[in-house]
Amino acid sequence: MTVKGHTLLANNALLFTIYITNTSLENYSYINLLIFYSFFILGVVLVDIDEPKSFIGRKLFFISYPFKIINLLIIFVISFFTKNKSIKRVFEHRGFTHMFIFPVLIFASSFLTNGYLNLYIKLLAFGVLLHQMGDLITNSGIRNYLFPLPFENVKLFITFDTDSFFEKIVNTFLSLLLTYQIFILFNKGFL
Repeated sequence: MTVKGHTLLANNALLFTIYITNTSLENYSYINLLIFYSFFILGVVLVDIDEPKSFIGRKLFFISYPFKIINLLIIFVISFFTKNKSIKRVFEHRGFTHMFIFPVLIFASSFLTNGYLNLYIKLLAFGVLLHQMGDLITNSGIRNYLFPLPFENVKLFITFDTDSFFEKIVNTFLSLLLTYQIFILFNKGFL
């Protein structure tokens, strides 16, 4: 899924969550809302930091290239000692940052904090999880998503190719849905 698809899917899920949990945003300052949203979007795009050609990888190349090099070195060392492909795949693109355990660990770390930082970390984890959900609806799926469980490639029952015509249709639908949700939330006084 492209960064546009990830952000559309994630924004729809965030607004839907605000609606179904009956969360009022009136009690938060605009600065806090901006920080909340920034952590959420960071979670959505951060997952692809292991790929220098990704949106976030190009923007933060000084992080993504060393990350990629370290991953390749780890793969090389692991390849030397074992033929276990599952362990090697942890360090490829759609590796550790795409495993279900990644947002779980981020979420668990929120219990070490309190106040707004706790909410920031939870929003970061939610953004990561939504990115992963977007990748699960692509034909590629996510290898070892449920690592260490022995599932080779996990994807949902409806899938499409990344940046395909069908993804463009899905993105158009998500854009319309997002517009509708914003309209509904404004009318109901949530935003």
